[in-house]
Amino acid sequence: MSGQEVFEQIRELIVAVKSTTAPVSAAEITEDSVFEQPPLAMDSLDFAHLVVSIEETFGLIAYDSDFLSLKTVRDAVQLVQDRSSRPDARGHFA
Repeated sequence: MSGQEVFEQIRELIVAVKSTTAPVSAAEITEDSVFEQPPLAMDSLDFAHLVVSIEETFGLIAYDSDFLSLKTVRDAVQLVQDRSSRPDARGHFA
């Protein structure tokens, strides 16, 4: 899966997560968007929901230490790509 495809899926997950708290449009989200700053302004509950959504969408299991280091959407895309491209890491963030 290309980086652009991963980005688009994560962007849609963010839109879905934020739809119940403070809606954000897909057009507002870039790879440089910071999770804790506008327009995303995700709180810990939003972020936890996003982590679960990423796990389910990409078939990966996340460890807190990996996701707590994520600051931008680009970081999340890179983490998914790194783990998805390694057969020995499929199913695990470690």
